[in-house]
Amino acid sequence: MRNRENQNHKRARNTLNPIKLVNEASSSTLTKRAKNLAINMHKNFQDQKHEYYNQDDVLVLESLKFSTSIKTYEVNFGGQNKENKRQKIQAIVQVTDQGLIPREGYRNLAAIEHNLPREYLVSLEKTNINKEMENLIPIKLVNVHTTRTNISFDEEADIVNEEIVEQMVSAIGKGGYRSIKDILKYIVPGLVNNDILNPIYPVINLRIFGDGRNVGKKVKHVMVTCVILDDKKNLHILNNHFVTVLYPGNENYDSLKNAMSLFLEELHELKQYGLKINRIRWEVNLYFSSDWKFLCICLGFNNATSKYFCPWCEASKDNRDDLNANWKMTKTMEQLNINYSIYKGHRKPPLFNMISLDNWLIDELHIMLRITDCLWNLVLCELREDDLFDDLTRIVIINEMNRIKVKFQFWKEKGSESWNHTSLMGKDKLKVLENFNLELLFSTPRATKIRELWDKFSDLYNDLRKDDTDPDNFETAAKEWLTLFLIPSIGDWMVGEEVVAGLYLPNDITPYIHVLVYHVADMMRNHRNWGLKAFSCAAVEKKNHQHVSYFFRKTLKDGEQCANGCSSIKQLLYHENRTLYYAYNNHDGLLAHSFSKPEKISIQ
Repeated sequence: MRNRENQNHKRARNTLNPIKLVNEASSSTLTKRAKNLAINMHKNFQDQKHEYYNQDDVLVLESLKFSTSIKTYEVNFGGQNKENKRQKIQAIVQVTDQGLIPREGYRNLAAIEHNLPREYLVSLEKTNINKEMENLIPIKLVNVHTTRTNISFDEEADIVNEEIVEQMVSAIGKGGYRSIKDILKYIVPGLVNNDILNPIYPVINLRIFGDGRNVGKKVKHVMVTCVILDDKKNLHILNNHFVTVLYPGNENYDSLKNAMSLFLEELHELKQYGLKINRIRWEVNLYFSSDWKFLCICLGFNNATSKYFCPWCEASKDNRDDLNANWKMTKTMEQLNINYSIYKGHRKPPLFNMISLDNWLIDELHIMLRITDCLWNLVLCELREDDLFDDLTRIVIINEMNRIKVKFQFWKEKGSESWNHTSLMGKDKLKVLENFNLELLFSTPRATKIRELWDKFSDLYNDLRKDDTDPDNFETAAKEWLTLFLIPSIGDWMVGEEVVAGLYLPNDITPYIHVLVYHVADMMRNHRNWGLKAFSCAAVEKKNHQHVSYFFRKTLKDGEQCANGCSSIKQLLYHENRTLYYAYNNHDGLLAHSFSKPEKISIQ
């Protein structure tokens, strides 16, 4: 009865819409005509193709596109290769990951370019990859149990959108973890195939690194990564640094200890038992490198401004200017594990206590960043002390910065009388160190002396990054540089003698200067097979910057309400898993440029 009523209603609607009936009939007729035309075109192509190409050539008419005044038709001949279609969709997933293209952005592109797969197919394939990889490298949630405190205002915020910042703040207390064992099991076979690891000598050299970066002024985004040192040629590639621990919260001892609990357990097991992969047991050598703050937190040590400031020796602020002292790396992890307070300045047990202290290395990037900061700030301080820091001097500095192509400005904060200036990036700091004309600010003798100090530091930094630098020569040059840094003033104006100003005071020696002079040479001796450049944190700093700058944009949110407190964290770790999938699952050919492009011919 109901079916009959529906048929009557449909018949009535059709009676009331005769134009629609005509249009539907016309559309059906046009489609049928288009199909018949396509069949005839295909037949003609088959009949005539050998008149234009050799018989050995395999010619296939794959598709035909034509239009009428009211409609465009695209006809596909034969069944579509499902594997090729899937590979193309996977390639698009990879490109959207690498280009960080949000779903809405791709959906709009697909609406314009109809040859692109629909967005739901791309999202479905991404979900399938996530599921496949999570079976191999599960993403676990960890409780950080951190207290909410404000971060240091000395560091710039990477995100200023309040909605995103509050979302991150609400997620404090939850983090994500990927097993380092699972990651190694996944990547080691590929490294063996590429002759990076040798199964005859089954040793993996694993470097650990940590970094925190600001999300707004309220919370940090903290990551801990690992990289295979044996893959020395590719250490600069971001995707070769594998994220293991990731959480929003504070960069402090208790938060790291909680967030890294599973990671630390696995590192102990790797150190003690190694890891069995495909019937081969691999020995694992562990190394640690990071910036000063993160290193001291993980070592349970004082901060850089404390009296006992060096993680490797027992130097103090009182004797840091003793040029006759022979500060060596005398501390050992064995002693710290027995009694962490045996050395002054150590307040808590080291977190990475399975790593020999000889394998804790300073980051060469931060040596350059912090010492150039020191040298530049000493110049500005001298201008202030000599009452030369006026508007004219500031204009001279800005003009010189423009000449060497460095963006630089001075400004006053609202309600403040002190001047702030631009925080220079790494490459800009090197430009200033190497090219700034100091004679614009000082007398020629004074400028020459400061320029000599700057040039010799630049030489030290360049030598530090070379694998063939002789450590003994480096140690001698570093101590000579410190002697120049501390050159005293000559003469006494109180007795009428002419005073020749020296350079700087012992209080101006920073922890990074101390390590450069007294410990870098030993690190170079102990790790000649890698070189200090292999322990640079540049790649991971950039990786963390990308996480914060791109993934926490609103357009890249997954739309969830962060019910479990770690929506963004899981997105990031899913992305890390997919990156491994592309790199180590024989999918190097998925990139769009690897697909053959048709030759386009225009006929007027």
